[in-house]
Formats: sequence, structure tokens, C-alpha cells
Amino acid sequence: MTTRIDRNTFRQALANKAMAVEDLCAQPGIRESAAMQRVVTRAAGSDGVLQGTAEVDRVFDDLTRSFNHKPFYAFADTALYLRPGGATERAVQALKTTRGLQRTDPAGDAARASLVDATNAHHTQRQTTGVGTHYGDSSAFSKLSADDKATWLSAHAKPGTQAPSASSLVSSSCIGWTMEHVGRWYEAAGKTERWREVQRVVQQENLTGTALARELRKDGWQALYNNPDTAYAGTADAPDDEHRYSLHVAQTQGTYYGIPVDGMVTDWAKDPSRLAGLEKAPFFVHVARGGYHVTAGTRGAINELARSEGPDGTLVYQDPMSRIVDVYADIHGGGDAGRARAMHMWGSGLTLVPPGSRLP
Repeated sequence: MTTRIDRNTFRQALANKAMAVEDLCAQPGIRESAAMQRVVTRAAGSDGVLQGTAEVDRVFDDLTRSFNHKPFYAFADTALYLRPGGATERAVQALKTTRGLQRTDPAGDAARASLVDATNAHHTQRQTTGVGTHYGDSSAFSKLSADDKATWLSAHAKPGTQAPSASSLVSSSCIGWTMEHVGRWYEAAGKTERWREVQRVVQQENLTGTALARELRKDGWQALYNNPDTAYAGTADAPDDEHRYSLHVAQTQGTYYGIPVDGMVTDWAKDPSRLAGLEKAPFFVHVARGGYHVTAGTRGAINELARSEGPDGTLVYQDPMSRIVDVYADIHGGGDAGRARAMHMWGSGLTLVPPGSRLP
């Protein structure tokens, strides 16, 4: 049974709640009208969540002004917007994440500066001399003898420039690059001794991303289960149950590969605004495919190092997380096959933010 809407009924239904526009537009009397849905979407604001008396009144006024010749009914079935995992729950979690990640975090800012400065230094040196500051630890260059490295560097230096010495370059990997900047966070937080312990543990566990994530979680980092498309299950000829299964475990057990999960960032492939919280974070760590790949990040952008490239390569890549699946789909040739390969890596993971950027 539905209830005819007047201002007080509308307020009582929504003023003390938060409701995603997606769920609001599913209500009886609104879901039947595309025009009414456009009014609701416009009035609710850029965050996509209707919240507070002022916004509720604005929506009511816009609806009645535009549709006063059509009495409408809504909000009898609260299950439409209170269902677990529904649009409202996800939107409210995103708002909490955004607000939490706007808090000042000096150590996070130091880690971000380390990440940005190191990225810029590599690309600047590469553009100036032909050789950057880092190289991958599984690159052809890494396998050369000391003498051959010196010869290689001289051969790849730009005319008129002095090639940097091999000893000045840093051999690294995806997790090595990430730990370089996580270490700056520990240093800025006054936890140098603890960082040595973290390094020892991660080394003992063969430099896996899950080992690093587990240690960060012990030190108060918040862990967000991350999944761009919770319905993705691979292709007919290449099923991939990793991402739906990891979602199931996160929802039912509250963990990702045994690491406690504090929140969820999901289904952002179709709605990148759900990554709004991470776009406020000065620094984060992302662990993909059960720790197989590890990246650092800042302001919603993934920052990673390719361990197969030599010091003359681009080596360090930075792409918005909201586009990371598309970027890798293109790298792998595009189409369904390219997206399948991209989703194999980026379809689910764990994103960790420092305790100074704590979620509410």
C-alpha cells in the first residue's frame, strides 16, 4: 500500500535518512517517469545522495513545481532503499570514505611527496639524459655485469650528456617501488624501528602484497575491499571466479585473503564517483589479485613500476584508478579479450589507507 506524498510525509520519509538517487528513482510514482527522475537527480546534488531537510525540501519543491498536476506516491516500501548492499548503502559508505579521507595526515602527505618526487625525478632524468633513476629487477639491464651496465648506459645516454652511473640507479619491482614510499610514511610517523620489522616480515614471505597488507593493517591502516564490477565472472572460454568469490568472502567473513576488511569500494566501473573517497587520499597502497601485483597511489591515481623495463623505459606509470581497467584492456589489444586480461589483474583487490586518513 502506498501513501500520498505531502511535504511533511516527504520529510518524514527522508530528512533523517540518506538515500541514493538510484534508489529514490526506483520508488513508486518516480520510477515511472524519466522526467521526474531527471528532476530528482539534478536536485539531489553531485554526490548522488539525498540527505538532510534542506535537500529534501529542494527535491520536494522541484517535483511539485514540475509535476503539480500529477499526484505521486512513494516511500511505502523502505526495503527498496534499506536493502543490504543496495545503492544507498554503497553511496553512504562512499560519503563516509570521502569525509574520512579529507582529514589531515602529515605522514600520508610525506609518503605522497616521496611518490610524486620519485616519479618526477625518474621521468625528468630520463628526458634529460636518456636514462631514468630506476629499472626493473627482471629487466635485461638487471642481468648485465657491472662493466656491461656501464657500457650500456654510455650507449643509451643522449648526445652531449653524461650517463648516470649504474650504482646511482635503483633496481626495483612493483612491491619494491611501493615499499620505498610506504617507508617514508613510517619514517614521517616516527616508526622507523617498526618499519624495519615490516620489511623483515615481507621479505620472509617472498615479497607478497598480502604480507605487506597484513602488516599495514596491524599498524592501523584501513583496508577497503575493492571490486570494479562485482558481477564479472570472466568469459565463456576463460571463466574467472576470483572476483565474485573474493566479494563473497569479504561480505560473509569480512576478510580478503585473511586480512580484515574495514569497508568496501565496489561497482565503480559503471559509476566512477564511488571512488570519490580515494581521490581525497594523499596516499594509499593497492594489492591486486591476492597480492600478485602491488601499487602505490595518490589522489585516486594508481602509481606503479614495471619490473621488466630498463632504465631508459617509461618504467613508472600513473593512471586514474577509475580508468585502470580500460588502460590495461587497451594494452592487451582491446575488445572482450583485452578486457578479460585487464580484469584478471584488476578485477578485485585490497586498497589500504594510512590511519591518519581513517574512515569514520
